[in-house]
Amino acid sequence: MATLSPLPPPPPPEHSKLEKSRPPLQDKGNIWYNMCPMQEKLLIDIGRIEPDGADFDGEVDIIDIDEEFVHPFGGVRYNLHAQLFSNELLLRGHLEQDFDLVCSRCGKDFDTTIKVDDWVVSFEVDQNTLEVDASEEARSAILLELPNYPVCSDSCVATEGTFGAAAPSSALAAALEEFEKNQPKK
Repeated sequence: MATLSPLPPPPPPEHSKLEKSRPPLQDKGNIWYNMCPMQEKLLIDIGRIEPDGADFDGEVDIIDIDEEFVHPFGGVRYNLHAQLFSNELLLRGHLEQDFDLVCSRCGKDFDTTIKVDDWVVSFEVDQNTLEVDASEEARSAILLELPNYPVCSDSCVATEGTFGAAAPSSALAAALEEFEKNQPKK
């Protein structure tokens, strides 16, 4: 009697948005890893919060900027403690997001992690509130921590033609000084 060989595992389902910062899908004994898309909202389930609070952690894709010099990658990683006080939900914790930025001195790309260590936010809730969306507040906290003039390292030296290029040449500085001396005094 012929024996049938087992069927190969099915291919993983296709998702429109898989986590960019994780390794690709892998077959581990017919169990597919990393198949779930990243969450797109930072939702806090009020029903999970005990009287002494509850911890929430994970990663959400809430940074949607696409600027020439600022590119987020991965998602916002969060570790939060939630507490209910009568009609208020208090969230406290840590947020972080990886970015690819362009140095304002030398013009080179570099990766950095923006961290918000003491994030605190509160929301008004009532007995009908099932969940709270903290996405916009978390997004704003991360974006406010982005540097106005990112620098790849403290020792970075500006190169010609970049925004942080060195001061004008000494000949130009001397000419400017001479010009200012010859101006009538008021």
